[in-house]
Amino acid sequence: MKQSARTPERARVASVFGLKIEQIHSGMHFEHDFSAAPVFDWKRNEFNQLSDDFRDVTDRKIERELNNGLLVVHTVGDYCNHMVRCYRANAKEVNYVHGLGSASSK
Repeated sequence: MKQSARTPERARVASVFGLKIEQIHSGMHFEHDFSAAPVFDWKRNEFNQLSDDFRDVTDRKIERELNNGLLVVHTVGDYCNHMVRCYRANAKEVNYVHGLGSASSK
């Protein structure tokens, strides 16, 4: 899939980390290329927000993969691929996470 086709995913990552979309590319590694605010008093940081994103859009099969460590998101490309995969089963929720529509009721 072309990079431009993944603009909503890149835009979401950029928005969460306060960066410009042009600064985000698929090879960026969350552990090495991004800094998150420390977590104080139960306030969620940027990594928590993205973790919520990719857990919110999963179906049961993908959720089991995440819980069992079979699916791990390390890079922006991984995040994009995960969202594309989940879009096939849960398009409304993926669109909602990216600010493109209303949420479905699970």
